[in-house]
Amino acid sequence: MKIRSIIVAATAVVFFAACGSVASGPPTLSVKKEGGEAKEVPVKSGGFYASTKSWSKPGKSSTSSSYFVCVANYDIDMSQGAISIGAKVSSDDQTKVCFSLNGEENGNDKTPPAAGTYAIEKRGDDFAFKSISAVSIREYENGSEVRKSMDSSKTQGEIRITDASADEMSGEIDLSDGENEIKGSFTAKAFKRS
Repeated sequence: MKIRSIIVAATAVVFFAACGSVASGPPTLSVKKEGGEAKEVPVKSGGFYASTKSWSKPGKSSTSSSYFVCVANYDIDMSQGAISIGAKVSSDDQTKVCFSLNGEENGNDKTPPAAGTYAIEKRGDDFAFKSISAVSIREYENGSEVRKSMDSSKTQGEIRITDASADEMSGEIDLSDGENEIKGSFTAKAFKRS
């Protein structure tokens, strides 16, 4: 009877450990493009390029950090910064999601990303620091890349950066413009300037 209890307890431990490892597996995005069905996209790699963004309007100017981020179901080339991170997809099995985050005021290309919630940039009287300025879904169809940009005037939701440093950022995406949708988690590594 004692051996049976030990076997049952050991089986339960193995079962719950296995379930836990599935739940904490690699990041995955659910991506839906206009006219299509949602599909699961496992995130194999991600990269981001930091830059300085200048803001200006009559009588007022400022700067912020800016981050161009792409995550994909294949290995992203990080060798040439934003050029290679944002390179076109090149085969039928490739999917890439890219977005740009406006950082905090007075930031620059050396400012690490900040954890927090980023909403779609809305044009108005003030500069839209800590916001999302562009989002696109990129896939390969009929021999070339098809890029679908989300309509910022209709997009609802947010990108929540849960962990951020000068080397890496991780977070959750939940965005929809009524026709296109991106939901799920991601991790992206920083491009390192030499």
